Amino acid sequence: MKDDETEIDLIEQYHKGLLSKEKLNEFFEREKSDKDFSAKVKSYKELMEGINYLGKQKSISDSIQLWEKEIKGQAGKAKQNEARIIPLHRKNLYLVAACVVVLLTISTIFLFRSAPPDTLALFDSNFHPYPNVIYPVLRGESSDESISKKAFAAYDEGDYQKAAEYLSKWPKGTTEINNDLVLLYLGNCYLAVNDLAAAQETLEQIGEGSDVADQRNWYLALAYLKSGEPERAENELDKLLDHPNSYSDKARKIINKID
Repeated sequence: MKDDETEIDLIEQYHKGLLSKEKLNEFFEREKSDKDFSAKVKSYKELMEGINYLGKQKSISDSIQLWEKEIKGQAGKAKQNEARIIPLHRKNLYLVAACVVVLLTISTIFLFRSAPPDTLALFDSNFHPYPNVIYPVLRGESSDESISKKAFAAYDEGDYQKAAEYLSKWPKGTTEINNDLVLLYLGNCYLAVNDLAAAQETLEQIGEGSDVADQRNWYLALAYLKSGEPERAENELDKLLDHPNSYSDKARKIINKID
């Protein structure tokens, strides 16, 4: 049972973007090799999406602890019933929580016309890694061992963790591609692997006057959406409304949903 709780805590930290790079690598390796663990990661994500829809900010573990206290409190009041209440295992409580979330979600859809913005859903429906426009230019290089080829080959294959490792080693000041582009692709990699802190820090290094400033604002806004910060996301999206660009329509739609 302790192993189950440890796994739940680990998955919770991953979804909050709190894992270190070393722990993040271990997490992905385990997710690839352990089918049961991978299924738990998927189930937790679905459960949290339901909770986010209802605008609940507490972690599921906090909710469960609260339920356990309420169960014990009700047991103490029922003096006439001396039957012993057997506490549910935490794993079973998660199943109960999932059922409750489903019922509440359905009820909310019918009872309310508006709901708090589901920032995770907004991220999921709008995040697409920035397309690789660099690698085709580099195909003609003679060396297959260059960082650029390894980085963008991994990027094209969807192995964003490996791509991030190569891009983070990219030498600054190289004439191969603009450094801001490297930061843009690196920030996208971090977003794809859920390293939100690294994604935000990386994208913020791109200057407002950069040639990829619009891309920077768009993906930084998405990073804030995924971390549950709609106000900061809206600040970045507002920057895309004051001039023509390929993101302005999508930015306006997200702002309308946030407001």
